[in-house]
Amino acid sequence: ANEYQLLEARAFGADIALLIVAGLDQPTLRRLKLFTEELGMTAFVETHDRVELERALEVESKFVGVNARDLSTFETNRNLFGELVHLFPKDVIKVAESAVRNADDVGHYRQAGADVVLVGEALVTSDANSTLRSFLEV
Repeated sequence: ANEYQLLEARAFGADIALLIVAGLDQPTLRRLKLFTEELGMTAFVETHDRVELERALEVESKFVGVNARDLSTFETNRNLFGELVHLFPKDVIKVAESAVRNADDVGHYRQAGADVVLVGEALVTSDANSTLRSFLEV
């Protein structure tokens, strides 16, 4: 991501910009997070491990995701969010990402302390209406 991409996103009406810690050095993460906020958007900062989560929190991110998918192997660890949740300050919105196939997975993340569960593949590989209804009943 760069400033131009953030400007384009805002021009097209985006309210949130995804910043993936794994792809940004710390000065760039800090700069893009601040620029996102200056544009009136929320920075959604995605992490994949403890070190990345600490980096996200160091730049005072308030909307942080823990993605269960390892970017090098593409394997998922549904327990990763629960292993890291204790590191989140109370004022940070905690998002559990990936490894959501069914309502049990949503319940697992909710019990672990997720404020938000990001769902992708489960909605495009099934009947989205019934899948979403089952997720909302958890």
